[in-house]
Amino acid sequence: MSVSDLISELSQGVRYEEAIGEELILVPTFWMTPLVNLEKISEDQKLFLFGARPSTMSAIPGELVPDGLLIMLKALADPTRLKILNYLSKEELTPSELSHRLNLRPPTVTHHLRELCLSGLVNLALRGQEKLYRARLEALDSMHADLKQFLTNTAGESET
Repeated sequence: MSVSDLISELSQGVRYEEAIGEELILVPTFWMTPLVNLEKISEDQKLFLFGARPSTMSAIPGELVPDGLLIMLKALADPTRLKILNYLSKEELTPSELSHRLNLRPPTVTHHLRELCLSGLVNLALRGQEKLYRARLEALDSMHADLKQFLTNTAGESET
């Protein structure tokens, strides 16, 4: 697997189009999921922090609803985000292109894109200063499987 593909996999869809450098230091974190951060340490070194908690696990012990499932369902509960996903399922777009199509202010679109990225429903490609977004339709399949497993495994259980 290439370094670019590894970063995309670990970050749930963030793709850096520019060169990473000579040395990439990978730092998994349990609490940061699903956030990611790529910091330049020196000219040849970069530090990549990524969330390593499985999407089927909750950060709160004893909580029944997995964090990843809850985040995705909340992201999909907003009609504007569904419209954005509809556009992004057809083509890769910038926030300004989405803003124009949706007739919304750019900060509003950026907010919705951030939520979709955090949920893992959108790919983000960074090409220099340009940010390009595309829907991650495979994430919907994963969410469906997680939801089905959650409903099947917790059927009949009651919260205390």
